[in-house]
Amino acid sequence: MWWASAIQAGMSLFGAMDQKRAGKEARAIANMNAEAQRMESAEDIRRTKAQFRQVEGATQAVASGSGFSQKLSRGGVGDSQQRYLASMKKEHGAQLDFAKKAGTRQERILRRGGQLAYQQAKAGAIASVGNAIGSFGDMWGMIK
Repeated sequence: MWWASAIQAGMSLFGAMDQKRAGKEARAIANMNAEAQRMESAEDIRRTKAQFRQVEGATQAVASGSGFSQKLSRGGVGDSQQRYLASMKKEHGAQLDFAKKAGTRQERILRRGGQLAYQQAKAGAIASVGNAIGSFGDMWGMIK
């Protein structure tokens, strides 16, 4: 039944090619997802910055319109309104920094997941080629 070994070898080789193709596709999809994540994060950050600028501007306008001094003293300490605005800006900066880092982490995770899928498929393809070689060896032994 050498022909059964030949069929098995051929199927293993076709399987190896399909596994390798699937791995490349998984890596490509992961890269597309990572790029989409990067773009979505950038857009979220852009919108958040615009929103923060509006809130900070409105806060500054209200504080300025209140009639109280907005000047900082020599030690960098101003009235409570100016301190509140400075605190708000600092918090907004921290939120934006976190959002940027979170987006970058998510992008990196997506890319690594795709790379892992590619490596697993590649290892499976190598195993299939090994099976094919074994089947050819069995076939050769039956022919003799």
